[in-house]
Amino acid sequence: MRVAILHCDSRGWFPRYYDNLTAALERRGHEVMLFSPRNRVNKGSTLAHKVLWGTRINFHVHFLLFKLTGWQDCFSHFSTWLLIRKLKRWQPELVHIHIISNYIVHLPMLLRYLSRSGIAVAWTFHDLRMLTGLCRTEGRDICTRWHEGCGNCPRLSDNFSPLRDGTRGVWQLRTRALCSTENLHIIAPSRWMGRMVSESALKGLPLSVIPNGQDLERFAQPRTDIRQRLGIAEAGIMVLGVASYLTDDKGLSDFIQMRRLLDERYTIVLVGQLDNATALPRGIIHLPTVTDSATLISLYQGADVLVNPTYADNFPTTHVEALAAGTPVVTYEVGGAAEAIDSNSGMAVEKGNVQALVRAVREVTGHPEHYNKEACRLRAQRFSLTCFEEYATLFEEMAWGQSSSKISATSAGELKR
Repeated sequence: MRVAILHCDSRGWFPRYYDNLTAALERRGHEVMLFSPRNRVNKGSTLAHKVLWGTRINFHVHFLLFKLTGWQDCFSHFSTWLLIRKLKRWQPELVHIHIISNYIVHLPMLLRYLSRSGIAVAWTFHDLRMLTGLCRTEGRDICTRWHEGCGNCPRLSDNFSPLRDGTRGVWQLRTRALCSTENLHIIAPSRWMGRMVSESALKGLPLSVIPNGQDLERFAQPRTDIRQRLGIAEAGIMVLGVASYLTDDKGLSDFIQMRRLLDERYTIVLVGQLDNATALPRGIIHLPTVTDSATLISLYQGADVLVNPTYADNFPTTHVEALAAGTPVVTYEVGGAAEAIDSNSGMAVEKGNVQALVRAVREVTGHPEHYNKEACRLRAQRFSLTCFEEYATLFEEMAWGQSSSKISATSAGELKR
């Protein structure tokens, strides 16, 4: 079987995800090809089996049209035609889509080709954008307009501020395109995302919940102690926060409030890109984005707790990575953020309640005999590389002609319970 993978970017979580999925498919004798839009980042990527498509100027034109009209996923005709040409040449039996609604494709045009060609389509929903007319996440104030159709969007200013509100039309475009695609199967990385699909206009489509797996052994292997290098005393307590971009939506202001509420034994270490104008108080150490996996693993292993005060998330891979390193997790009860942990490996508290977050940090770090490495690593076993074997099994069932009724799919009713 030939599997074509479509994704907009080659940074962040995707390279490890792609390598693990490719390995699982190749072990079963399948071929994989990654189709990425042509840009500077993807051109410099070293990911295997990569094909670039489109033109570099396409994104800028598509984004400009979005700003003027409020519409997206309905431009990029020429680039989408180029993508379809490359797919025709390679002739995949299944196309696995990730994030492509990023000003790079004409969605109806692509899905119409896949449907008419009889190619199976698996689509992993890493965020909410395919369920809404604009938004990727729930945000701080949960909006449910997308349940029945968007319009009069209160969040235009949070999403690049287009001059016009096109959310109702984009919602209709996306819904019609997905619902009319033959042999389409949605994959949710969390039960929360599965519930969001079950509450949307896509609730009639086949759906499976498959968490993002991790190479647990890699995070469990002993690494160099990084605490001394960071100047953290042996008796001190290291609180770790990891995000691609350290923003208030990822809890930056909450970390600053935490610093004021925690005593001097605690040192907060934040990893990720930070606005140069942001001033951090004493007691917070900032490290730029860590690209060296050995350093990242050392940070996980050296921390007493990983704290993730995110205001919107699907299934944070950082939680599984920390657990695999033997480090408990404290997070907000938002999206699927709490699904990785249990009562022995961390705590989840009310979103935005910094006082409760601090109490949870004190509870977890004050009882290492309960929130111990063994309990964390045991919990992480639920999210091992076997998750990618589930992907491979599903792809085989789809591509080899089984009807969706024969595919093990999670029902909407089960997810709502």
